[in-house]
Amino acid sequence: MRNLFESINKMDAALVLCEAIGDTQEAPAEQPSLDPERFKAYVKSPSDIEEGTLRDIAAVIDGKNDITPPPDNTVPVATPSTVDRLLNSVTIVYITDNDFPVAAANLIDPTREDYRGVVPIKYYSLLSGYNLDGRVQQEFFAVAEEYRNHGLGEELRAQINALDTPTFIVVDTTDKDCIEGLAKSGYQFIAQVDDETAKYPVQLWVDNAGEEPNEQGEEPEVPDSFDVI
Repeated sequence: MRNLFESINKMDAALVLCEAIGDTQEAPAEQPSLDPERFKAYVKSPSDIEEGTLRDIAAVIDGKNDITPPPDNTVPVATPSTVDRLLNSVTIVYITDNDFPVAAANLIDPTREDYRGVVPIKYYSLLSGYNLDGRVQQEFFAVAEEYRNHGLGEELRAQINALDTPTFIVVDTTDKDCIEGLAKSGYQFIAQVDDETAKYPVQLWVDNAGEEPNEQGEEPEVPDSFDVI
């Protein structure tokens, strides 16, 4: 994955919204178009983002549940702050409304051991039985509450798709907002599994940018409703 990460790190900020949302596994409901005079999308290395803006992006994310809470009856793993986790990203994608962040996602290298002591790409491949080789991990996917159902999730996905690499994201089952956002934005549900590093079961979702849709065989059906705790 080294070439992929090197190319992402060299990307300049995307100052305009994508003109068209990428292909989806299931077409999301039609959303109102985003006003380019108000909304701008950026794809940046964390080192190129000002400290204040990074804190504002973290605030958008912290409006949601943490995707990896510590398990019960164990010594909790020291979870880095959201800002620290963002600083450890390969790249950060965010959307602003009149220059204030209102939606954000980040990409991390899943081949590196994380703060829990696991290598995500190996760990979640084994846990789910789904081969994640060649994918980049999305750690966060968040839209400020008052901006949901306005197409910002789809725009985040479109900006990530523009990098032309498949991704995966692991979401705690308590995070109903993120689960609904992924489903509406066209991500593909793979499995719900128990995770020893998390307090609750987690869901694995993927996005197949740059891949043939059925490269791994039959796609699992997206359930009509999710077992959200």
